[in-house]
Amino acid sequence: RDWSSDVCSSDLRQVLPGMRDRGYGRIVNIASVNGQKGQVGQTNYAAAKAGVLGFTKALATRKDVKILANLPANYDRNEGMKVTEDWVQKFPQFDALIAANDQMALGALQALKAANRKGVLISGIDGTKDALAAIKAGEMAQSIFQNAKGQADGAYQVVKMAMDGKPLPKEL
Repeated sequence: RDWSSDVCSSDLRQVLPGMRDRGYGRIVNIASVNGQKGQVGQTNYAAAKAGVLGFTKALATRKDVKILANLPANYDRNEGMKVTEDWVQKFPQFDALIAANDQMALGALQALKAANRKGVLISGIDGTKDALAAIKAGEMAQSIFQNAKGQADGAYQVVKMAMDGKPLPKEL
């Protein structure tokens, strides 16, 4: 199967080429409690985080992808480190780590460095200063910046194009 036809999330945009070259991928996901259980007063946020979990579950349906683990770390760097330390002990190898925010991704990075585990592509979310520095240093694969204003502006432009009968872009 073609990798690009299944992956509609930017969560693995920088991670996919290596998995595509190998023909498989082993992924761990530091998830969000809000995505698993919801959060009163934060339905939009919980829905977005549930999307990351859904994306992970969709990847798990592929024969060439194995989701090794999916645990929360409460958006905390230390908890992201602890979860990853456990995974390093439990799994001899994994190729990618998807975190629901940069703090957990950076904690995972600390754990991987301490275990001298190399070659794990780390994806975070938020575009924080520390994550961008880790990307520049070659320690993280990516951080997805969620720009609410930019997303709203882009959505408005697409709706306007549709209303004006103009062709819509293939990718948003």
